Amino acid sequence: GHTREDLTENGRHHCPYVRPEPKEAKQVRMLRRYVPDVLPIVRKTNWRCSGCYSDYHGERYCLNCRTGDYSIEVINSGVE
Repeated sequence: GHTREDLTENGRHHCPYVRPEPKEAKQVRMLRRYVPDVLPIVRKTNWRCSGCYSDYHGERYCLNCRTGDYSIEVINSGVE
C-alpha cells in the first residue's frame, strides 16, 4: 500500500501518494467537492524517461529523475 508505515525511507520521501505536490493536492480537494465518492484511476503503462533514458512500467513517475515530466509513453505497434 501507499501508507507511510508500508514504505521504505526512500518511499516516504518520494512516493507521490504520500507526498503529493501542493498543486496536485489542491486539484484533488477541488474535484472532491464536485464528485466526493469517486476514486482516482491509476494509469499503468510502459514509459521511457528522456531525462535518464530508462524504461519502466507503471505510473508516469521515473524513480531516477523523481518526476514524470520527462516520461513518454512507449507505444508497442506489435510489429517486430
